[in-house]
Amino acid sequence: RIFCCETDVKDVKDCLSTKIPVKFDGIVIKATTLHSSHGVYVLLNDNQPDNSFLELLTGVRMTYDDVLAGLSFVQATKVLVEEFIGSKLPMEYKFHVTGGKVQAVDVISNRGADCQCYAVVDSNWTRLDQF
Repeated sequence: RIFCCETDVKDVKDCLSTKIPVKFDGIVIKATTLHSSHGVYVLLNDNQPDNSFLELLTGVRMTYDDVLAGLSFVQATKVLVEEFIGSKLPMEYKFHVTGGKVQAVDVISNRGADCQCYAVVDSNWTRLDQF
């Protein structure tokens, strides 16, 4: 579920204080105009008394103010806030397409963990990153 899509970081602050339900697993806040995971924050709601959240991509505790400062720093111009369901990051796939055909797929698991796994495969799932 999308809670808001804003073009001003000040409006993101309002969204975070008024549109997020009381009970939620977590939220994803992402600057949609940046590359890769830049400007992306996955905040797990682990009910801390200091209103901080575990940011799953980095493993660092963050507050909403920390996230807003980060978004301001990267000069985010469009920010999406949506629901995160669960307690860990899902497997991630990035498709590299040229000429309308998938040439390679990056497969990433355990992002943000001590044992992050990364592989590159072709469209038949044959490993390309083993030599």
